[in-house]
Amino acid sequence: MASSNNTIDSFIAWVTPIAVNTSSTLLLETNRARVRYVVQNTDGIVYLKLGYDCSPMSFTYRLTPNMVLEDFFQGPITACTAGQTGICLVTEEV
Repeated sequence: MASSNNTIDSFIAWVTPIAVNTSSTLLLETNRARVRYVVQNTDGIVYLKLGYDCSPMSFTYRLTPNMVLEDFFQGPITACTAGQTGICLVTEEV
């Protein structure tokens, strides 16, 4: 990403595979330094919530298999499934 003075702004990014099941699972803790996050759902339906206590009845996004979500939220992010266990690939840029 180029800044206004034509220098390159560098970010640090971490990619973490996280198993998600029927219990609310913390994907990312609050991080005020977060520039962006990306979540890729690898299989099954995953519910993702901007905040704590995700459930199939209380969620922000419904991710289908292979869906990718990119956002700039800096608060906590949780996820769950309705029955199966899935894997979310979570990238956080700071």
